[in-house]
Amino acid sequence: MEMILLNDKSKMQIRAKEINSKSMLKTLNLLLFCAFIYILLSNIKQLLLLIASFAPRQIFNIATNIYFNLAVSFLMIFVSVIVLARLKAVKEICFILKSRAYGEKKITYTEVKKEVKKVGIKCYTSLYIRLWVLNKFWFIVLLAPCAVVIWFSYSSLCQSSLTKTLVIIIALSVAVLFAIGFITFLCVRQRYSLCYWIASQENSFSASETIKQSAKIMDKNCVDLFLFKLRFIAWILLAIVIFPTIVYVYPYYKQACAIYAFEILSAKNKWEEKTLTFERLKQ
Repeated sequence: MEMILLNDKSKMQIRAKEINSKSMLKTLNLLLFCAFIYILLSNIKQLLLLIASFAPRQIFNIATNIYFNLAVSFLMIFVSVIVLARLKAVKEICFILKSRAYGEKKITYTEVKKEVKKVGIKCYTSLYIRLWVLNKFWFIVLLAPCAVVIWFSYSSLCQSSLTKTLVIIIALSVAVLFAIGFITFLCVRQRYSLCYWIASQENSFSASETIKQSAKIMDKNCVDLFLFKLRFIAWILLAIVIFPTIVYVYPYYKQACAIYAFEILSAKNKWEEKTLTFERLKQ
């Protein structure tokens, strides 16, 4: 499958801007709701302990008990995974539906909900956990050489056995290894960028099949998608410097990525149709 041309990428960005501008308020409401849930889930344990502190002394003693804390922690992890998996699915499906409609049709929450139900929250929860594990695994594997060099440098410094020249060499080595490892990690994680698209199209696929299919399609497009995302570096820096601009930058960036995924899958489907037609003609 051929890479998407630079001219096509510019068109994708323009289309993403148009779609984003038409439904910016609705997207912003969804993202603010997601942010609120994230903050609530990350602080709910502290809220429970705070409530317990106003309760009678016996209940507070239970609340400060290590087993109570562990039970609350495990319960919160379980609840958080289910809630965050659903939120992630809703967010991704929202951008997917807008990409399919080219911004010409207004997407309602009811439509998004129906699309999520088609696949099922069980599949999305499994997909969310597997992608989290895979991303952490690749992060550790690709940045392990950098960690080894840092550990070696630290142990040598503690023994004061390094010269100034060696310190400079090691510092440069760490910087180079980190840059290579981190860029490679960013490219590798693009293999899973089509998972939610494939899950929404192929309702019968399990989470593992969805991940395999995404990796198979994206194997030759990982670097290309990474370079496409780099086109937004100026926007991302703007959002960091002027934080309120994130309400425009993030939806625009996510919409552009959704359009890229749509184009990749469209190109794949066209290629498969041509191949099947050619095979039928041969017969």
